[in-house]
Amino acid sequence: MTWVVGGSALFSSTWALVHLDSFAPHIQRASDSAWQREVYQFIFAILLYLSAATISGAVFGVQVMRKRDRHDELRYTSLPIWLLITMICAVGLLTFGLWRLGTQQNRTSGMPLAAYLIPTVVGGFGVVTVLREWRYVVGPAPGDGAWLDRHVWHMCGTGVAFHTAFIVFGANRLFGFQLPGAWQLIPWVAPPIIGMSLTRRYLFKLRSRTAASGLPGASAPCN
Repeated sequence: MTWVVGGSALFSSTWALVHLDSFAPHIQRASDSAWQREVYQFIFAILLYLSAATISGAVFGVQVMRKRDRHDELRYTSLPIWLLITMICAVGLLTFGLWRLGTQQNRTSGMPLAAYLIPTVVGGFGVVTVLREWRYVVGPAPGDGAWLDRHVWHMCGTGVAFHTAFIVFGANRLFGFQLPGAWQLIPWVAPPIIGMSLTRRYLFKLRSRTAASGLPGASAPCN
């Protein structure tokens, strides 16, 4: 399911950003063509990163479970490729957000300036996250059971990405609400904050049970 949803979203986002006229031909005939192009660019730039991050997280979670304590073998899987793709998308999204923030100052129409805080924040978070995970893959072998932490972390992270995409792109259309100004950041930051907090709590309990049972797996917390 992750490959179907993430792969189709990755393909659609790339298509929309590379050649919007063939992806959405009706825009050429629209009276507000410039506005719609900006909206499409905004949405699919973010969706491109989310798609890559979702697939990358799923691949990470599956590969660490398969390799377990054979940490060195991770670098010979498809994981480094997906981390690289996600990094490219994250850097592109961050650059897009910063560029729009810099060029929107003197505009009197188009999307509000505050909206471009979203790709800036999400892209910056993505860059930091990929760098952290890359260090894990190419770095020295972690302690016993660290793979279990990473597996849980990335499987839950994939779920957070799905919920974020639904709240931002799906719920908005289903329920027809639109937050004003900087409040538009809430649907983007709330799911990761809540998801990361719940994941950390679950991992803490998991480590406690593992340590109490005397089995390997009580590794250091994920960062």
